[in-house]
Amino acid sequence: MKILLLNILCVLFFCDAHGIDLNASVKEGDVLVIDAQDSFKIDRQKKAVSANGSVKAVKGDVTLLCDKLTLLYKENKKTKQDQVDRIVANGNVVVQRQGQELRSKTLVAYMKKTKTGETELDYITAEGDLIVTTEQEVITARKLVYKAVPDIVYLYQDVKITREENQLSGQYGEVSRKTGISKILPVVPGQDKNKSGRIQALIIPKSSTRPVSKKEIK
Repeated sequence: MKILLLNILCVLFFCDAHGIDLNASVKEGDVLVIDAQDSFKIDRQKKAVSANGSVKAVKGDVTLLCDKLTLLYKENKKTKQDQVDRIVANGNVVVQRQGQELRSKTLVAYMKKTKTGETELDYITAEGDLIVTTEQEVITARKLVYKAVPDIVYLYQDVKITREENQLSGQYGEVSRKTGISKILPVVPGQDKNKSGRIQALIIPKSSTRPVSKKEIK
């Protein structure tokens, strides 16, 4: 079943994720299309709307695939309208955009209220068989947290960042989307103080077809 989310969910929520009034005009670029194989469920008591079965959501150049997609909403006390609080994707999650891809078992996007009473993205978590592929890097970890401010991706446990033939691995990593700088640490900052860890770097010069240096750095 195919749904034009801004047209239909606006009626269900009385607004979209950004608090757009029902009387506002709908622009073509604002339309989100969701295609689900099994069902589309509305639970007004739990304030949840879900799409089930081979879900595909497309908005602009962003595509989300998953087994189940749920939008959880709550009342905005200032505007007295319902607004999206969380977006939860479960099962075989794939997010694609302009040659970049994220894969995980679950993904949750948390929204926050602005001073004007609207909502915007706060942070995103993704867990389970996590792999992020960009034009320059392949990143794997057990958990990812992206915070819209300061626009940084945080990686936890069994982190590996591979760029071309070079690879860094550790238990914690950060990737700044602003600067493009990636870093790896042996342990999570502020945690595991009594734990010692090591970072491994595998560096292969472009002129070589085999590893020429393998260092373990404290």
